[in-house]
Amino acid sequence: MAVYKDTSHDGPCSELFTITVSSDLTENKYECEEKRNTAGLISGSIISRFGEGKSLAFGTILSSTGLAVSSFAESIPFLVGSIGFVGGFGFSFIYIASFSIIPAYFEERQKFLALGIIGIGAGIGGLFFPVFLERLLVTYHWKEVMLFISGMMLNIMVFAMIDNSTQRFKFMKSNRKLSVPNLEEVTKQCVDNQSRTAKSSVTTRIKFILMDKTFICFAIAMMLALPVFNTTLIFLIDFFVSNGIPRSTAVWLHSGLNIASLISRPLPGFLARCPRIPILAPPICCIFTGMIVMFVLPSVEDLSYFILLACIFGVCFGGIISVISVTTLAIIGQENYASAFGILMSGVGVTHVIAGPVSGKIIYINSV
Repeated sequence: MAVYKDTSHDGPCSELFTITVSSDLTENKYECEEKRNTAGLISGSIISRFGEGKSLAFGTILSSTGLAVSSFAESIPFLVGSIGFVGGFGFSFIYIASFSIIPAYFEERQKFLALGIIGIGAGIGGLFFPVFLERLLVTYHWKEVMLFISGMMLNIMVFAMIDNSTQRFKFMKSNRKLSVPNLEEVTKQCVDNQSRTAKSSVTTRIKFILMDKTFICFAIAMMLALPVFNTTLIFLIDFFVSNGIPRSTAVWLHSGLNIASLISRPLPGFLARCPRIPILAPPICCIFTGMIVMFVLPSVEDLSYFILLACIFGVCFGGIISVISVTTLAIIGQENYASAFGILMSGVGVTHVIAGPVSGKIIYINSV
């Protein structure tokens, strides 16, 4: 972890504002989940109502505006409002819409594999972007970096603009190798079906989702498990160091854990394609295996066992990240996927807000 405190310019924000750049995906993800996930219920409902493309464009503008406005901040409360609320709300739209838009271009069980694969991209970005951001902060003032990241966010607008029903249908048509005599007529019918779907009320969608007992059980499990996994990863390097492992080796262990996490992310997508495997089997396996690793870790002393357990925990963590989207789609289906994903992210966001102070308090009590 690299911590930068900007004292090159006068002003309360320059003295107080500290930018923390993590060397791993987990800490960055945990820090922004409290901002973006708690807005998931609202953004998921809006995405279901107006479509992924429009919502993705709106989220891009909102998050980019929040980051750009932050470059004029002179106080911490201003940054909390610009990044935490404006930017976080925009990130919520981008996060949920991006995971909702991909399955619409694939058929049947290919959707699950596609969700698993895009999880790798998010993980790679989380590993390399902190290094890139660190270099920017060494060269430029943090306010200039905010403007730069704001401009980068606007590139998402390109992907929002190319999303339309015609392109979706053309992809499905070429994938199925169908012979369609009148493309315009079938495309118009596709648009009409989407319009009728969008007219269903938000409360109707939410009631339908909350009546699904399988989804409720899965959501509760994710709300309890994901904050535990994330908080464990945040303090894992300090745990290794406290057990006599050199800090450089502990950092490499943490990096290896993240690599194992990336490799395992497509696995739930592959398993979801198998009709014989129960829907909830992958998340159950990931949660219980991860819990066993966390239970065994304090009693381990040999470095080789630390390496083995770190890799296993990384595989479990990657599976947990991937099953959130894959299992939600398998349970709810494409039509209500955005709303269900938003509800799940809101619940996970709330538990993350609680897990942070609780875990910090527990560590403080044990260290006294």
